Amino acid sequence: MTGPNVIGDDYRAGYLAGQADRQGEVDWLENEPDRLYRLAYGDERRIPALTVTRAELEQRRALSEPPVEVTRRDALASWGIETPATDTPAAAAATENPSTSTGPTNRTSRRRQMSTRTITGNLAADPEAVQAGRVQIVKLRVIENTGEYRAGEWTPHDAPTTHYVEAK
Repeated sequence: MTGPNVIGDDYRAGYLAGQADRQGEVDWLENEPDRLYRLAYGDERRIPALTVTRAELEQRRALSEPPVEVTRRDALASWGIETPATDTPAAAAATENPSTSTGPTNRTSRRRQMSTRTITGNLAADPEAVQAGRVQIVKLRVIENTGEYRAGEWTPHDAPTTHYVEAK
């Protein structure tokens, strides 16, 4: 073992006599991991704190990449909805790109994760693009044939479930 002299008689005599003067060994055990970390990574090891200061949080936010921007066409395609290329009023409104600038906002509001839920069913009507404040969303209805297992057998419900979905 490298570090304090554990072979010397003085050390053994003090240890056997129950003396608590082993500060050299304690210091070495505390400093050795830091020394090895510096050698391996060229950086000081930091003990993680339970709290993060505002400056550290802002620095992390500045270093992180902004979220990927999803266009309306990409969002509809991810739902398997084809956008019509005809000259209908709904298609004309869909081709207009409203301003996506939301002005000065805090970074956390732009980083909300989009939740997903898979519903297997049939569209009850064509999806409708709606302006909700500054955000454009798509409203649609999905009819799902639902049921449940009773005594180990699938029993469909009498009336299908209608899901009203608003997607950004």
